[in-house]
Amino acid sequence: MYRNPNVAYAKVKDIDMLFNFDNGVVAGIDQRGLSFYENVVNNQISETEKLTEEESDFFRYLVENEFISDNTFVKKDQVTTAYLHLTNRCNLHCVGC
Repeated sequence: MYRNPNVAYAKVKDIDMLFNFDNGVVAGIDQRGLSFYENVVNNQISETEKLTEEESDFFRYLVENEFISDNTFVKKDQVTTAYLHLTNRCNLHCVGC
């Protein structure tokens, strides 16, 4: 399995979290889930192995939400910077006018 390079792990207020910055999906996991995820991305566990129902559900969740994939991840073109210029000028074209 391939790990999405835009997935990050962090501990937030003692909760293990996986963040997928490509699609905004966040997963709060316990130590068992973190260990399972690490074993999957290190190719120590595959979908063809006999998994518990809980492990199978989590594996499917990781695939469906693009945390992992059978194929390599292709870098997507994304907006990395945006500039917003605020003025006091009104163009009278907003929905409220």
